[in-house]
Amino acid sequence: MLGDEAQDINPVIAGLLAQQAAYGMGVVVCGDGHQMLYRFRGAVDALDAPWLADAEVHYLTQSFRFGPAAAHVANMLLHFKGERRQLAGLGQQTRIAKTLPADLEHWAILCRTVVGVIEAALAWVETGAKIFWVG
Repeated sequence: MLGDEAQDINPVIAGLLAQQAAYGMGVVVCGDGHQMLYRFRGAVDALDAPWLADAEVHYLTQSFRFGPAAAHVANMLLHFKGERRQLAGLGQQTRIAKTLPADLEHWAILCRTVVGVIEAALAWVETGAKIFWVG
């Protein structure tokens, strides 16, 4: 049995995975505790479940989805969360800017958390800006 995105799993599904493991069924859970987004709606981080205490653990620390610059920024942020493993960005070279040019006609704000989306939207609505939701 496979539980994907186990850092944001419904408590009922987490219980079913634990029950299947207790019955001897092979259970694999994968996810990233740093990407937990839905605790506010009752999700649990099944990766920290007691029944996984003796589980074999593997880490995916290399990705072709982003380049070294994005990995560097991610590693700085993860360091503040206490993460010791370093990410390696094996994708194309990337550039990270601290600010955008003021004369851009269109741009987007990407947020890591749902609350970040809400805070950004409220801040821009207060300025009278038009906002649009994608997704």
